[in-house]
Amino acid sequence: MAVVKVVIPTERNLLCLIHRMIEFVVREGPLFEAMIMNREINNPMFRFLFENQSPAHVYYRWKLYSILQGDLQIRWRTEEFRMFKNGSIWKPPPMNPYTQGMPEELIEGEEKEPKKGSLSNAQRDRLEDLLRNISPERSKVGEAMVFCMEHSEAAEEICECIAEALSIVTTPMHKKIARLYLISDILHNCGVKITNASYYRRGFESKLPMIFRHAFEAHRALDSRLKAEGFRMRVAQIFRAWEEWAIYPKDYLIRLQNAFLGLINPMGRRREVGREEMEKRGEREKEEERRRMGQLMKRKKRMMIWMGFRLSLARVLVLMRTLMGSHWMVQHCSKGLLP
Repeated sequence: MAVVKVVIPTERNLLCLIHRMIEFVVREGPLFEAMIMNREINNPMFRFLFENQSPAHVYYRWKLYSILQGDLQIRWRTEEFRMFKNGSIWKPPPMNPYTQGMPEELIEGEEKEPKKGSLSNAQRDRLEDLLRNISPERSKVGEAMVFCMEHSEAAEEICECIAEALSIVTTPMHKKIARLYLISDILHNCGVKITNASYYRRGFESKLPMIFRHAFEAHRALDSRLKAEGFRMRVAQIFRAWEEWAIYPKDYLIRLQNAFLGLINPMGRRREVGREEMEKRGEREKEEERRRMGQLMKRKKRMMIWMGFRLSLARVLVLMRTLMGSHWMVQHCSKGLLP
């Protein structure tokens, strides 16, 4: 009876590609595998899909079968088995092949499976790396958004991580803008048919006031007026998009805008206003009142001029009528028509 011995590939890039392929095949089904085989037929990286006798293909078939049978990514059954009745005997690889024979005190403990609704250590590192290297480019924001949607079961933790990233004072402004774009993209895709995707709307709702409070502080700290105006315009575009998408109630969006403008703190209370700011506000109000009064006086003056013109015109018309009447009487008297 033939024995198929499974060997784990030693090339890291190939191993990661196989695991990624298995992840999508398990989720999307065999049609996805057929589509990839048709599209990547000339790609040497996907050679393991076509060379049925290669060790990489054998590992791919065993790993896919193992995952479908309920084994974990880091822990699997090592006893021999048959995939099909009267088929070949498959011999799985041993677990931790690189640590066999080493003293136990030198072997690091295996990563535990993450709790339901949370990210594993590797996934958390990946998210932090995406946030660290994000930029306002559409491809960068899209890559981070896809990761978040694929791990929507950990929406609360992802929201917390993004909020922490936006609270860092020393973060460059273009990264803050890109992270705000990421939040906007995630909220825009909350309605797609992905399990737990709608959790992001609720997860961000409690954190957005504090996020925009930090955005206000970052905006206030900018020395360049041009940069400050550019940042303000980008945030305003985000608010307009959210209003069009009807992601949150209008009252809540107004509260977020007030937080960004510094009018309220994250808890919704009015921000304490200093004496100097009160004086400046009073001066602005007085200036505005003087401007309004000046415009009113100008309108009144124009109205008085117009009324005087109309009155003078009326007097001229009355005088003309009087003169014309007198001229008519003189003509008729000279003709003897009047006594």
